[in-house]
Amino acid sequence: TVRACALAQLLKAQRLLLDETPPRKLHDTSDGQDRNLWLFVRVTSAIRSALQVVLASWLSAGYTSKFALEEQGGVELLQFCIRHIVSAYNQNTALNKMGGSSWERLLLTVGPTAQITSLFLKVCSNDNALPKLAKLGADKSLHALSRYGDNKESRQHATVLLSKLAVLSLNRPGHQIKRDDS
Repeated sequence: TVRACALAQLLKAQRLLLDETPPRKLHDTSDGQDRNLWLFVRVTSAIRSALQVVLASWLSAGYTSKFALEEQGGVELLQFCIRHIVSAYNQNTALNKMGGSSWERLLLTVGPTAQITSLFLKVCSNDNALPKLAKLGADKSLHALSRYGDNKESRQHATVLLSKLAVLSLNRPGHQIKRDDS
């Protein structure tokens, strides 16, 4: 299906990032001096288009965030989101936006980060999905968003979800809170 192809493109981008593939291996020889710019445009367009296809197909099929983890490729997509958010939002984010290279500033402002963040927060908003996402490392990305998110709303939303995750982990079966009554 189209959704599977879109997820395959996202996984390909993730694999390139995980393998730390140098950009020079991805350049098109016909791009000349503007090869980095064209590489950025191609990668960003592919990721943004793939995300739009996935979101649109889930919405048109009646899927909600509850089903994102159960959908074929859903876990991989959310792992991609988690890794991207952790690498995009850290103590260097503000520095990169202000004084980073033009490539870093462009990626943070025009790249797919806002779309990935929106999708991730939407999926995390489902109480049933949150514990499953915790097993994938969602707490790290929620923590990064709560501290370094682009705007006040996303930081607050991530903080609320992080608090929910903490409460849910305390309420899991077999977990007891130890009291010191001395």
